[in-house]
Amino acid sequence: MRITRCVFALVLLVVLLVGCGDEGEKPQSTTPAPPMSASPPAATTPVTSAPAAEREESVSTKQTAVLPTYQILDDETYDAPVKTQVAVKLLVSGEITQEGLEELLGDFYREIMTRRGFKYHESPTNVYIYAYTSKERAESGSLWIAMLDKSYSDSGPTISINERQLALLGQEPETRLGLTEEQRMAIFGEIVRAEDRASAEAMAKYPDLIPGSPGYSQEAFLQQLDRQFEEMDRLEERYKEELATKYGLTREQLKLIVSEGLSKDWPIPPLP
Repeated sequence: MRITRCVFALVLLVVLLVGCGDEGEKPQSTTPAPPMSASPPAATTPVTSAPAAEREESVSTKQTAVLPTYQILDDETYDAPVKTQVAVKLLVSGEITQEGLEELLGDFYREIMTRRGFKYHESPTNVYIYAYTSKERAESGSLWIAMLDKSYSDSGPTISINERQLALLGQEPETRLGLTEEQRMAIFGEIVRAEDRASAEAMAKYPDLIPGSPGYSQEAFLQQLDRQFEEMDRLEERYKEELATKYGLTREQLKLIVSEGLSKDWPIPPLP
């Protein structure tokens, strides 16, 4: 699930090769991706970082749908010449419907667009609002049930609904493989941590080669990546076999738990 972090090194090499010999200054993109689980772009300057709201709130505007109860988990603004961005994370509960989520995010968007006092733009150019059904999903970053996004070049916002999560709301937990859903979720988390451990240990044993460092070459870089992948695969096999033995499961049953966890958007443990 997190193997793509190792592939990043290969992508980095490709970027370096494409940009080789170009020493000129490159213009910044005006539509960078929203920084939900990563740091903001280096060119940006944080001007506000509102603390998470500790109370539950409700919106008192003209409503055509029942709004879910919500709590503000995060409200951050980044102001720079390239963009003025506001990113908000909400924890929603109570009665959750598609219409209610859309209206809630729309209310927040309209409020955000009235904010002023920025250095580089009169009003926000980029707005990202994420609604989550649990703090664990919020920590995972991408496991939202609803999202509103408005990028620099967009004429207006777009709201996306995670229909899979919406359909699962209210469903009774099932017992499978002789395990409760809570137990399977815990095993799912252990599998993810085992993969993270294997990846970290493989990269520690065979660290990325940096361009300009002694012994660096394209061939050496790719050989080091091969060693990383081989070591990571070996360690994953070992750690997953240990998990299967620990819980009296087969490797195929572990795969079923992983498949269920991904299909149900179970929270992914944060990186250590």
